[in-house]
Amino acid sequence: MSNLFSCQDSDVLGKDPLDLVAYLRAEVNVNVPSSLETKEDQRKAVQAMNELTAYICYFKEHETIARTLKRSAKTEKDREKADHYLGVEEVFEAYKRICEQQYECISKMVTMRRLDLEEAKILGKTT
Repeated sequence: MSNLFSCQDSDVLGKDPLDLVAYLRAEVNVNVPSSLETKEDQRKAVQAMNELTAYICYFKEHETIARTLKRSAKTEKDREKADHYLGVEEVFEAYKRICEQQYECISKMVTMRRLDLEEAKILGKTT
């Protein structure tokens, strides 16, 4: 897993939204397996799901912090700061959704693999 989690919150939240996108693109690298045929593929799938779960929590937390800071800036009538945190919030929301979609993809692969194995067992093609 990357050093994303070790980066200080203020460093990440203070980044310009475009810089934040570039940073996250470089740091968030989850290897989603293309199949679950082998034990190694299955191990990688579990590892990817664990990483994605951690990223989803991280992004949701930072999305919430950015939303709170945005509201605070609006209360202080600091439009520039509010716009900044709106952009940061949107970036974290987008990355959270990307990770959720990847997680769902792996979950569907696991379900399909299980169904294939059950069908093969019913048809007597495996024990």
